[in-house]
Amino acid sequence: MCEIIRFPIVHRLLFLILIVIGAGCDTAGPANIGFDNSAKEDLFFLQNDGAIMPIRVVGNKQSDRFVIFLHGGPGGNVVGARDFLAPSFAGIEEDVAMVYWDQRCAGASQGNCNNSELSFEAYSEDLDKVILLLEDHYGDNIDVFLMSHSFGGWLATMYLSDRQRHDRISGWIDIDGAFNAPMLFAAAREQILAVGARQVALGNSVDKWQRHMADVEAADLTTLDGKLTLNQVGYKAVQLLVDADSLNKPEISVKVADLFRSPGAGFSAIVNNASTEASDFNEEVFSRDDSARLRDIDLPVLLVWGKYDLVVPPAVIDDFRANVSSTDVTEQIFDRSEHSPFLTEPQAFVALV
Repeated sequence: MCEIIRFPIVHRLLFLILIVIGAGCDTAGPANIGFDNSAKEDLFFLQNDGAIMPIRVVGNKQSDRFVIFLHGGPGGNVVGARDFLAPSFAGIEEDVAMVYWDQRCAGASQGNCNNSELSFEAYSEDLDKVILLLEDHYGDNIDVFLMSHSFGGWLATMYLSDRQRHDRISGWIDIDGAFNAPMLFAAAREQILAVGARQVALGNSVDKWQRHMADVEAADLTTLDGKLTLNQVGYKAVQLLVDADSLNKPEISVKVADLFRSPGAGFSAIVNNASTEASDFNEEVFSRDDSARLRDIDLPVLLVWGKYDLVVPPAVIDDFRANVSSTDVTEQIFDRSEHSPFLTEPQAFVALV
């Protein structure tokens, strides 16, 4: 689905790096592989319905708290990206075990994944088996939490709206998560125009903002092309806010050694992303409204959002609160962040989580 629900800035950086280093990422995995709870990390694979998906568990496994990161997309990645996201998650890994899983047809996943058969039910069945693997390896007494980002929020919504699945999860951290495309695109248009007008009034990148605003106003949101235009502008305009010092630059830890140690497969991530973007499922997600499914969710929720998210704007929070059944919902808006606050304000993000 183009860029709507995935890591915005880091994703582009990763693609450029991965093209340069080629298959080097495939040569080695993390230092510790196995199921020794005293080891810092484990790497194993889930094979399900033709897809072979990597799962990387990093952090305090002895805590018996496992947080599954549901990455953006469809077609994003996180297993390989973990090395670049160390400033955002290393502090959290001291207290809990973070579970980085590349979804089917995404990231470093391999096998005979058929992108024509992608569906939320297929993703949910995969997630069921991720949890079963965790319980098998680390004990059936572990507490499992979901941490979702962007499209991952949609997957979490669909998964948790099933009561049997819902009861397996102890809590949900939703970061700029989507679940209602019509509302999302309307809110994104309003957000871009409002932010653009303020930036023009301040004299910041006036010509560029005026072009972005014109494109957004002209976009026909009843068509796929119009939605893609709006989505793309939402990412492009972020750099203008960084230039105007309204946003922090993302904090990404990139080391040459990490590039070659990463279990993420460079070319696989690129091919998988392109394949998933071209799928019918990707287009379907652009039109879905699943806000009613939030009524079946009553576990504790933490909502984390960037004030300047131009892709999944903070206005989405109002729709979330209006529909979710949970009475334990906490929200935090990061004033110097966009679509990925864990990149732009990592220390505050870690402290909050």
